[in-house]
Amino acid sequence: MFKWLKDIFTGNIHKEPECCDTKLSDHVTHWSNKTFAAPTMKTVKKTPKSHTKAQLSKMTKKQMEELGRKHGIELDRRLVKSKLVSQLHKAL
Repeated sequence: MFKWLKDIFTGNIHKEPECCDTKLSDHVTHWSNKTFAAPTMKTVKKTPKSHTKAQLSKMTKKQMEELGRKHGIELDRRLVKSKLVSQLHKAL
């Protein structure tokens, strides 16, 4: 076991085994041949927001509710207007 550890740390791991006829590389891929880079992320293009927070805050609660319904969002007009603006802005 110590010889095996010594081979790993000294870099002699690529030696072929003396006892076997088949190559070890036929069965196992060595760890140094693998890449450990982070997987690439696909970039997703964000669609531009149709309304800014300033534009939404100029609307009434009823207008914001109608705009939300056009986009399939149900808003509760009992909430404070600033919360409605933030909910609608996140959803659009």
